[in-house]
Amino acid sequence: IECKCRDISCNVVFWFRTVPSKDQVEFIGKCNNADRTSWGAVDHSRFKLSKRGMSTFLLRIHNVTEEDAGIYSCIPRDERGSVEVFHPGVLLQPGG
Repeated sequence: IECKCRDISCNVVFWFRTVPSKDQVEFIGKCNNADRTSWGAVDHSRFKLSKRGMSTFLLRIHNVTEEDAGIYSCIPRDERGSVEVFHPGVLLQPGG
């Protein structure tokens, strides 16, 4: 899943998953310009965060299961701490 920084120079991108059936938002992790990551309560062996180029950040999920279903969203932030808008999410429905 791709997250592009449009109007700001991104320093870090935060990733979230919304699970509509549970009415909850889950922090997946964050990735910065140096490609360093910090994680929420996810399986680090399956979830990968990375940076590509100057303005694109990626979330990859390996061996997707039905429990990974949800809406995946990102929030970019610049070095001053200004937050760009919450990007529209990508719906993932394994087996659906």
